[in-house]
Amino acid sequence: MDILTNPLYKALFNTPVPRLLLLANPPHFTILASNDAHEAASNLLGKNIVGKTPWQIYDPLDTGNHGWLVLLDALVKASETNQRVYIKNYKYDILPSTNNVAASTLWDLEVLPILGNNGEMAYLMATTNNLSERLEREEKMELQIKKKAKADLKEINQRLQFALEAGKLGSFDLDFNTGKIISNEQFKRNYGKPVDAQFHYNDLLESVVPSYKQYLLERIKQAAETNTTCQAEYQIIWPDGSAHWVSIAGKPYLDSNGKMVRMVGVSQDITKQVADKYELLRATETLNQAIDSGGLGLWSADLRTDVLNISPKAKSQHGLKQDEEVTLSESFEMIDSNDREFVSKAFAKALEESSNFDIEYLIHPKDGSNPRWLRSTGRSYEDEFGNLSMVSGTIMDITDQKEEEVRKGQFIGMVGHELKTPLTSLKAYMQLSASYLKYGHYDLIVTTLEKANRQINKMTKLINSFLSVSRLESSLIILDQHPFDFALLVKEIMEEIEVLAIGHPIKLIKGDSVTVHADREKIGQVIFNYISNASKYSTNGTPIHISYEVSDGHLQFGVTDGGIGIKAHHLDKIFGRYYQVNSNPSLKIAGFGISLYLCYKIINRHGGHVWAESQYTKGSSFYFSLPLSL
Repeated sequence: MDILTNPLYKALFNTPVPRLLLLANPPHFTILASNDAHEAASNLLGKNIVGKTPWQIYDPLDTGNHGWLVLLDALVKASETNQRVYIKNYKYDILPSTNNVAASTLWDLEVLPILGNNGEMAYLMATTNNLSERLEREEKMELQIKKKAKADLKEINQRLQFALEAGKLGSFDLDFNTGKIISNEQFKRNYGKPVDAQFHYNDLLESVVPSYKQYLLERIKQAAETNTTCQAEYQIIWPDGSAHWVSIAGKPYLDSNGKMVRMVGVSQDITKQVADKYELLRATETLNQAIDSGGLGLWSADLRTDVLNISPKAKSQHGLKQDEEVTLSESFEMIDSNDREFVSKAFAKALEESSNFDIEYLIHPKDGSNPRWLRSTGRSYEDEFGNLSMVSGTIMDITDQKEEEVRKGQFIGMVGHELKTPLTSLKAYMQLSASYLKYGHYDLIVTTLEKANRQINKMTKLINSFLSVSRLESSLIILDQHPFDFALLVKEIMEEIEVLAIGHPIKLIKGDSVTVHADREKIGQVIFNYISNASKYSTNGTPIHISYEVSDGHLQFGVTDGGIGIKAHHLDKIFGRYYQVNSNPSLKIAGFGISLYLCYKIINRHGGHVWAESQYTKGSSFYFSLPLSL
């Protein structure tokens, strides 16, 4: 027994783990010592078992199992091999201290050989661990975990159901083998079904609008093939005949062969959302049409990065290619140097005061095209921290308006000059007439009054032209339309112009006999203006050709001259109000830029259109067409 006095073995033996020290004398394996933990586990006092064999303590015949054979094999193997033996989860029943009923007990067993003083194996230390108690604790813990998990799952289901009801989401579990759908009440409501009605997969498909049925089946098929969530939006018809929209999101479940057997997911009635989306699309389309028709460009700038985002229209206004980018700073460089400081100050003021801005300025487009006048409006926006972060707004090309303002100013100046000239002459003639009357020169009075009358007629003609423009623009002129012989009208005007001796032979090249339903006087005015305009811009003696014909239900009339011609960039503006072209500055041509504008307005009121064609330095042709049927 010297081993028990060894401090190392003593510390190893007296642990909280049940241990026996046995003599290595097979097949008896006499018990030499038992620690306190073993006594507690086996309900046997050490003094009652020391000197006995394990078979005397636990009678295998009483326990009714073969656990003792496992213990015997372990002891024999350890003594023969002089190696550690470990056996896990073996059963050995013991009698508890409170009754004589054997308790089924599971154990872990470790047998450790120990050498004696002579260096040979003399002892075996058997360490046992009662697994039944641990398993019982684990079972209790597992039961508690399951109980808690069940309670948590119940709470989660309650929360999920609440969320589904709050979001009006229908939940479903579809069995593709049987077609049966297990669902909540909301799912049935989404399809217009009573909550207590049976709902089958075929019922669902029958409710889908035919044009969407194939789409839905393809989405389901795709989900099965890719094993991904099925998402679809489609239109359905409720039993009451009303149309609705639903969306579904379902997870597919496949069998071992990859065939989809189930789908679990949610559905939602999105009828209102779809209606709102289409309404928004219509509003957006209307807005875009309004923006396009109004010639508006859109822009936004990030003040932190200097990045400028502009619409295709705005890029065109700045002479940029559609794939070309520009910063806010670079856009300021395009502004004319005379306007740049003013624009910068107005922009900075708007940012400082967080106010809107509306400014007009001249730019030089990046592509080198003609300068343009732009009107820019916008306002600033703050980020979530209250810092200025973005500016956005609209841009409009107002070049035409600006040029018309200039032309209008010039027109008013010319009108003042043209009216002042006959007024001055008229005043002089009146003074002469008074003088002649005073001194009895009656023969000279007649001549002077005739000259005064010509000045009055000139003023009357000018004033009538201005009144015609004003009335046409305000639609106050009423067209006196009736059928008339167009060829006769052309003949009369040609004869009238020849009497005026305009210095150009007028030749009718082509003319069909045609009856026109229109205002004869105003159409005559257009023809007169066309021929008069051709004479102004042609060298004396060059012919003016007139032609007209019927084509595709329209009368087409044209006047061609061999004059100075018009440059191409003027052709689309030649019929504009106050617009004048003088391709040869050496020619002093009087006019106000309203005769062709009057022609445009008159023909437009008749439902026709006007246009011009020209080769610079070689002559021009002016046309109009009128519909023959009303």
